[in-house]
Amino acid sequence: MKKKLLNGEKKIYIATKLFNICDKMAGTTLERKVYEILKNCVSDEGNVLEMYPLYLPFRDTNEDQLLECDNAFQVIYDADISRLEHLHSLITYLDDPTKDDGICMEIGYAFANNVPIILLSSDVQYYRIDKKLVYHSDPIIHRIIAEYIYMPEIPASKYEISSDCGKMELIAEEYAERLKQAEDNILEKLTPIIRKLYEDYNSYIPAQLILNFLVKVFV
Repeated sequence: MKKKLLNGEKKIYIATKLFNICDKMAGTTLERKVYEILKNCVSDEGNVLEMYPLYLPFRDTNEDQLLECDNAFQVIYDADISRLEHLHSLITYLDDPTKDDGICMEIGYAFANNVPIILLSSDVQYYRIDKKLVYHSDPIIHRIIAEYIYMPEIPASKYEISSDCGKMELIAEEYAERLKQAEDNILEKLTPIIRKLYEDYNSYIPAQLILNFLVKVFV
């Protein structure tokens, strides 16, 4: 699998929401972090990446140029499915109770093709079936993924909220820095996971449910 990733036959798919700039920025930051880690893994072996090993929707289908075409959505769909057919793994944020339907379809596609799925979440909301059984995402999701990184914490502020303009400027500047640190913290958790995914791929292949009868599942 390592060889297929390096020669471009397989791709790491960074699933991301596509309907606003903030989500695109989060997806891009995630993709750059995964690439940085992967590049270091290859460099440690004395090799150099020649074929780009990741796929980022929107950017890698030139969707900004396609949106004015009559068949834009069909072109985009076909391009994404083409990449999903050659998955090495799928990595994405999955936040908020109302899961993005496109990302969920891609997660299901990856699982059906026995591909490792790595999810990140910074959402403080969670699922509770009873007082003792708590999930940070849908229990079905937890059943099918290889790794789940959950870090909703933001570093504490050293200031108290104030009505003073000068103090609030400091608070606003510090809050932006705290949010950036929180993002860096969750992304840094990817380092050992991506290394293991690169070096020991088979250990991350999901265990499929084996059923001895036909069952219909509605999600």
